[in-house]
Amino acid sequence: MSIRIALLACILTLFGCGGGNGSLTTYTVSGTVDHLLSPGLTLTNGATTIAVTAGATHFAFPDQLTNGAAYRISVASQPGGENCVISQGAGTVAGANVGNIDVACNTVISSPTAVGIYPVATAPDGYSRAYVPVTMVGNNPVSINATLDTVSAGVVLNAFDVVPPSMVNINGFDFPAGQSTITYNGITVTNNVMTTYLNVQGAGINFGLGTLFGASSTNGPLIRATGNLAYAQVTFGSAGDVTTAVLPILLVYQVSTSANGTALPSTVASNVFGVGGTYTPIGTLTGAFVYPGTCATPPGSSNACDLLSPLRSVSFASNVDPGFLLAPLSLQNCQIGTPGSCTAVPSLTVGVSDAATQALGFANGWTAGTACAPLTLTYVPPASYGCSSYVFQVTTFVDNFGAGTAALLDTASSGMTLGSANAGAFPSTVAAGSQVTIQVGIAIHGNTADTYVYQFTAGSGDYATTILPTSWITDVGIGFFTTHRFYMDYKTGTAGWV
Repeated sequence: MSIRIALLACILTLFGCGGGNGSLTTYTVSGTVDHLLSPGLTLTNGATTIAVTAGATHFAFPDQLTNGAAYRISVASQPGGENCVISQGAGTVAGANVGNIDVACNTVISSPTAVGIYPVATAPDGYSRAYVPVTMVGNNPVSINATLDTVSAGVVLNAFDVVPPSMVNINGFDFPAGQSTITYNGITVTNNVMTTYLNVQGAGINFGLGTLFGASSTNGPLIRATGNLAYAQVTFGSAGDVTTAVLPILLVYQVSTSANGTALPSTVASNVFGVGGTYTPIGTLTGAFVYPGTCATPPGSSNACDLLSPLRSVSFASNVDPGFLLAPLSLQNCQIGTPGSCTAVPSLTVGVSDAATQALGFANGWTAGTACAPLTLTYVPPASYGCSSYVFQVTTFVDNFGAGTAALLDTASSGMTLGSANAGAFPSTVAAGSQVTIQVGIAIHGNTADTYVYQFTAGSGDYATTILPTSWITDVGIGFFTTHRFYMDYKTGTAGWV
């Protein structure tokens, strides 16, 4: 009887007796979900499909995979109004549960979408700015008001506004021994230490481009900003309106000038939301600025560590071009650092369409084509173009003297800077009350039918006017944007104003 019982037990355990291996160990394939706001997302792995509910932050496949089994996760259907991208979605089970897959969802712009920003007449440092509220970096809620900059490109943030002080100090980030990255709430900080340049107002021509012009740069002295290259999604707009895909960000932990030495970055001036059509170079600093920098840590690679407009990292429907519209800015007298003091206004529209530009009167305004070249960086669509921020064929007139320049239309500049390097005779200063004329296009025999003329009266504040005799650049500041609509289309390489 005992022999029968023993034999029956072996059969019931599927031959687990007599030296068999017993049941196989199996493993789960799962991951995280970021910024999923809408229903409709389904994921597949082989023949298995699962639905992920809106608001979910985690997913797991019901299948249990054995050691050595391959998996490949893909998006079967996208949620409404979003585009979800999988990272680290394929591999082989290696004796442990798989949990490092990430599904990051970004906003799809199906029609031009207005977001709330804060145009402020007097910031804490005395300058006028338009601020873009950044409400989340990665999955980390933040309260950052970043300077809207139509000249520079990319997101530069004060590291101390993004990560806890235990991670960073004025000398850099604290990396655990042997690690080249730090992950914090959906933010990947790499050990790529990079430098770019700001100016006394925080952004503008000197942000990234200042070193190319040296003494010809505008808006005051150069400020060297040093930080680590990080990768994260960015959510912006006063109501958290738009979320980007993962993009490169420079997290600044130190600023320095030749006059004042090294200091902590400023919350006001060191947060920049650059939407210009070009790219901002960042590089290493080994006695002198070395560009391009080398970014060897994924998801960046090779020399692909330039900064681009965050609006390029949003998904667009086929009938909407990547770019933006900017309505005339009504500057508020409020305290940007005091919650509730400033009122968000929908002055920034993400996405450009013919219908939207015509409805706003751009067909009757001035459109300038810019010099464009294909972008080959790894984190932008292959059809993207980088376009110059300069408007060419510009003549600046003061007291009947003219200077041929290129112009920058620059929301980040509080004031006007006139370059006069190409003028034989030009005043060295501009008296308050003087009329300044900026003419775009060439008037043939006095015929100005094909030119655009912008005039302002030199004075104080946003119309304080400085002449740079060594520069061929005229920097037209935020005063221009208080009376003009403006758009930039990254796809067609055009900018216009009316």
